Amino acid sequence: MSNTATNNQANSNFFNLHMNGLAYVNRMRDVTPKKGKPFTSVTLAFLRGSSDSVEYTYVDCIIRGSDALDLLKQWKESINNEKQKVLVTAKVGDVYPETYVSNGTTKAAIKGRLLSIDMMKVDGDLVFEAEKLSKTDYYKKNNPTVILEPQDPQLEERQTWLANVGYEQISDFEWKLVA
Repeated sequence: MSNTATNNQANSNFFNLHMNGLAYVNRMRDVTPKKGKPFTSVTLAFLRGSSDSVEYTYVDCIIRGSDALDLLKQWKESINNEKQKVLVTAKVGDVYPETYVSNGTTKAAIKGRLLSIDMMKVDGDLVFEAEKLSKTDYYKKNNPTVILEPQDPQLEERQTWLANVGYEQISDFEWKLVA
């Protein structure tokens, strides 16, 4: 589990609580609230403890990662089939407890947002594994064209880095990845 603080351009601080682990996926469902937009959710049963005596922590998740949602939609039938086991390595963010009353008894649930899935097995068969990219390769994959800011105090360093990792300069401040 990691807790990181990040700054956005308005200098507001955000604290991101992320939980990563191995979990069984259960109860995939579409939810239409009285207020707000419809969403898809799942219950993740995270494994913890000794492999000889596994314990589970259940987290009800709204699926926020579009890649995770697309992947889970493909396997919805298996997820909701009690005879099949769907196992994932997942990243959940913004984890928080919520209380509710059931049959006159106050109970608690753990809630969160499913951000990503790195691996999925259905009945022990590997059906998905995320591509592992270095930070540089990830940047290149997601930024084929880069426009630099002329006032950037690190302009020369950024230009040198771009040239070293395979970009070519096509105008004063625009760089394009060379295939």
